Amino acid sequence: PNDPKKWKGPWVAISEPDEMLKHIIEANIKQYHQAHDTPFAKEPLYSFFGPDGTTQFAQDFIKGRKLPEEVLSQLQPETQRILNAYQLPAAHKYEKEAVITPSMFVSCYKKANEKTSSSIPSDRHIGKYKAAIDHPVLVQMYTRMMNLPYTHGFTFERWKEVV
Repeated sequence: PNDPKKWKGPWVAISEPDEMLKHIIEANIKQYHQAHDTPFAKEPLYSFFGPDGTTQFAQDFIKGRKLPEEVLSQLQPETQRILNAYQLPAAHKYEKEAVITPSMFVSCYKKANEKTSSSIPSDRHIGKYKAAIDHPVLVQMYTRMMNLPYTHGFTFERWKEVV
């Protein structure tokens, strides 16, 4: 089945190594290409930031260099807000640093039920966070992302409707 959650027929056991490899490769291609259509993995942002955000423009961008207006105008409002957050000082200076640490993230998601929805309109669940708790790089990425609104004074639109 292409999507196990929607499969209604009988399950078939696969024990032949070559057949197993074929199915694993198909699943990995689907899994690891999910970011393919995200804003930074396609044009116009890909040319500016590269595959890993280490281009000279990316470094200059953090220091205040702006994207050309014709590029910025092509982006979704949420992407524009994220980009602005990296350049604008926080509207309100907080006395404390961001409060979500990697250890807090791991502790929280270890306890949480994977089927818990994090957003009613999007029907997203927290499974990706639970899967990340064993990978320090992903934990660091998620905690940084979760701290951005706090440290830069903005809120992601979809976070306004969380459960």
